[in-house]
Amino acid sequence: MTPGVKLAQAHFESVVSNRVDDFDDQVSDTFRYEFLPPVFGAGPAMLRRWCATLFSIYRQWSFEITDSHEDKDSVVVRVNWRGFDPASPADTAPEFIDVAMFAYTMKNGKFTQCTASYLEYDEHEELKPQREKYSD
Repeated sequence: MTPGVKLAQAHFESVVSNRVDDFDDQVSDTFRYEFLPPVFGAGPAMLRRWCATLFSIYRQWSFEITDSHEDKDSVVVRVNWRGFDPASPADTAPEFIDVAMFAYTMKNGKFTQCTASYLEYDEHEELKPQREKYSD
C-alpha cells in the first residue's frame, strides 16, 4: 500500500471510529474539504465539526476502500460508505449507503485538500438492492 493510500485508510478509520484527535496528524491546518460549506472552517477543526454532524445522524459508520490510485502529490480513493443505527429512528432512514470518489492533495505527509464526487446508486449494481429500500 502506498503512503497516500495508507493515510487515506487511516483517515477513514479515524472518521468511522470518531477518533477526531487523529486528524491533527492527517491533515494540514489549512485543509479544506471542498464539499463542505465554508462555515465548517478549515483543518482538523473542520473535520471535527463534520464528524459531529455525521454522528448526530447515525451512531455507527463503516467504510471500504474499493479502488485507489496515488500519483506524486495526490491520491484518489473510491469508498463505499454505510451509516446505520440512526440517532433519531423516527426521522431517519434505517441506514445510509453511498459511494464516493475522494481526491486528496498531499504535502509533507498530510492531506491539504479534498474534493469528492458522490456517485449515483444506479452506477453500481451491488448497491441497487439497498436503493430500493428508499423508493417507498
